[in-house]
Amino acid sequence: MTPERILIIRTDRIGDVVLTLPMASELKKKFPLAHITFAVSNYTAPIPRNCSYVDDVIVFPEDIQKIPAAEILPAINEHKFDTVFVVSPNYPISLLMFLAKIPLRIGNGFRWFSLLYTNRIYDHRSKVKHHELEYNLRMLKGVEIEAAATPRSVSYGLTIPKEANDTASKLLRELKVPEKHPIIIVHPGSGGSAVDLPVEKFNELISSIEKENIGTVLVTGNKNEEALCARVCEGTNALNLSGKFSLTELMGLIGKSDIFVSNSTGTIHIAAALGSPVIGFYPKIKVCSAKRWGPYTEKSTIFEPAINCKNCTRKKCEKLQCMNTIDIASVTKRIKEICSEN
Repeated sequence: MTPERILIIRTDRIGDVVLTLPMASELKKKFPLAHITFAVSNYTAPIPRNCSYVDDVIVFPEDIQKIPAAEILPAINEHKFDTVFVVSPNYPISLLMFLAKIPLRIGNGFRWFSLLYTNRIYDHRSKVKHHELEYNLRMLKGVEIEAAATPRSVSYGLTIPKEANDTASKLLRELKVPEKHPIIIVHPGSGGSAVDLPVEKFNELISSIEKENIGTVLVTGNKNEEALCARVCEGTNALNLSGKFSLTELMGLIGKSDIFVSNSTGTIHIAAALGSPVIGFYPKIKVCSAKRWGPYTEKSTIFEPAINCKNCTRKKCEKLQCMNTIDIASVTKRIKEICSEN
């Protein structure tokens, strides 16, 4: 069967969704006439909506497991999907796809509910043999696609809407940011999935950037991170823009920047997908390391703790304050090199 109406389900966080976009790219290569729909949460919906390989977007409610299937199935069935990829193992959603009788249902083969799928992909992602993006592409084996990606070859198809680009341009004019001065975005917040660079280190980095007169620093974050961003900016001339942008508008601002600097968080994957140089701070904990979750781009520089530890755990990393061993002078030097190259 040649897939014609394909559903890709990824209802978790920003980074997860961005790293799933290349699936749509590979599917369009093999099945150019296929209609591809992404099912995501409301917060991440702007990502697939601005992907050139995605034809439609469905927003799943966060409490989908509490909603009777009879209320949701009509909305699924009207799309007449013939193929679905349940990228993140999820029992309620997998059951829903089974009840929708989608002919080809592809999902992870190591779950107790894997019998709900017609095609099973046997990957233990926790073993971290591959990057998350590569694990996602390996699911395409369910439709007989062998997709081998590299940071050089991967295609996200993510674009910046004109409105977001205009909003960013207007803001930079209002802030009187010098046109020929490099713009450095520092994004200190994270989703809590990894161990972060300490706030004091971010503040030290901004101070170092200003001392070297490398560029204008814009600190970004969501509304819940306003206090964090204020601490990061303390005693510096950095512009605190936390809580001032929607996700789409932030994409516009990233498009205007020369470099994006952050912890392991979804926004760094947006920057990578848009082609921006990125610097990421990652712990050596296997399941949240750069090997699994680093920015998938050639324009990436990763800084890890200087401590040479084996079998690192979150508890050990936090106890030893591993992330505090990252050398800010080296980070500043790399930012200066990148800005001079641009």
